[in-house]
Amino acid sequence: MRLLLVHESPLEKIGDRYYAVDPWIRFPMQLARHCDGMTLLVPVVLRGPEESPLPESWRLEDSLQIVHHDFYQTFVQYYSLWLRKAWAWRRRVDDLVREHDLVVLRHPSPMIGLIGRSAARCSKPFVILLVGDIAAQSDRILGSAGLKRVLYRMALRWWVYLEKRWCRRASLIYVYSSELATRHRDSQSKVKRMRTPHLSAEDFVYRQETCQDEEIRLLRVCWMVPSKGLECLLRTVALLVGRGLPIRLDLVGKERVPGYQASLERLARSLGIGNCVEFCGWIPFDRLQEKYSQSDIQVISSLAEGTPRVILEGAARGLPLVSTNVGGIPDAVRDGYDGVLVPPGEPVSLADGIENVIKDSLMCRQLIEGGYRSAREASFDRVGMKFLADLQSLVSEGS
Repeated sequence: MRLLLVHESPLEKIGDRYYAVDPWIRFPMQLARHCDGMTLLVPVVLRGPEESPLPESWRLEDSLQIVHHDFYQTFVQYYSLWLRKAWAWRRRVDDLVREHDLVVLRHPSPMIGLIGRSAARCSKPFVILLVGDIAAQSDRILGSAGLKRVLYRMALRWWVYLEKRWCRRASLIYVYSSELATRHRDSQSKVKRMRTPHLSAEDFVYRQETCQDEEIRLLRVCWMVPSKGLECLLRTVALLVGRGLPIRLDLVGKERVPGYQASLERLARSLGIGNCVEFCGWIPFDRLQEKYSQSDIQVISSLAEGTPRVILEGAARGLPLVSTNVGGIPDAVRDGYDGVLVPPGEPVSLADGIENVIKDSLMCRQLIEGGYRSAREASFDRVGMKFLADLQSLVSEGS
């Protein structure tokens, strides 16, 4: 089976080496090991051989055939390029689709129409991986007001319409949550539930308990954007410190809007917890395992969310989870089994959940054991192989 996968997160190329920031790319890397041929179409930034990769990036294995797409990071940048390059893009994509047995698109993506039309012209199966909810996870809406907010909402409705339109034409659709499954109920016969299986057996690190040291280390791994509920998390830390608990928060990630981290640092100081919070920046995936293993509890404080990859990454390293019950999280985490779920935007509820895990060692061990079981069930060794079997069936039906 020859597979074409369209991926949105940009890569860097320095010399003949590629570097990535988004760990999602480990999924196509593992798929490539089981395909007769696999090509990744992705935006690429070309840098001179004397330049260094971004500090948050990590080097990819030489297991993928990579085709460069013009660099863009936002829908607006994509459509600005499209006005000049639509015809060239169409010819390139048609050539790629003809060379492969099947095409898979990671969505949300402004390329959904371009790829969908090409798959239809070339009579090739078209599979969509819905890895985010464009309607619920827009920080542009959360951070805007007035006319700008209205315009963003209108644009989102259009993009959701396009998503529904192309999902109806797709051969298979993979979603991470019941909310997305409901959105695409018109295509129900083609909808399957799947969390992206980017972890494999070698990623697991086993331990039996946490919260045993004098200092309790909380870990939050995310982009620093308003939808991640970081203001709520800082207020939660202040509550826990006020209750006499020896808390330290490691916040791993970087801002998308200049000045946002500074506003969080000011809030931490005003709450009296400036010395209890460390802004670690973005840590490359190949070094993030160490941070998971050094921590006691993973906290997800989001106000809106998909199904964060960090749930499985933390669980595979024996890290109990306390999370808000938003987006696809309630579909991925069972309260009391492999995590503690609390309402979003409520510092007291989040603090209570964290304190219960710290003080109840039996609960902590049960969450760790449940997390390991859930992470194994969602690993590439199980889910990824089922996904490949689905794709192979599509190819066989079309041959």
